[in-house]
Amino acid sequence: MYEGGCLCGEIRFEIHGEIRDVVCCHCSECRKAQGNAFATNSVVRVRLGTIDSDIRERPMAHTFLGSRANWEEACGSIPQFEECVS
Repeated sequence: MYEGGCLCGEIRFEIHGEIRDVVCCHCSECRKAQGNAFATNSVVRVRLGTIDSDIRERPMAHTFLGSRANWEEACGSIPQFEECVS
């Protein structure tokens, strides 16, 4: 089980089971919503930064690199895609 919540603490949630399809999305909407170079999301679009528990799963890809911030460079050894992956 995973536990998490929002910054102000008003909303709390639990996830029972695995977190699937973890990706680092570099699209402009995720950048604006996150205020960062990319957002790390999963199947039900949970921002993984809101989870307080240690996360066992790891990102499987960087997506939407075609619209990434011009000042950001993706790093790491996971696959990188110009658009979305299914």
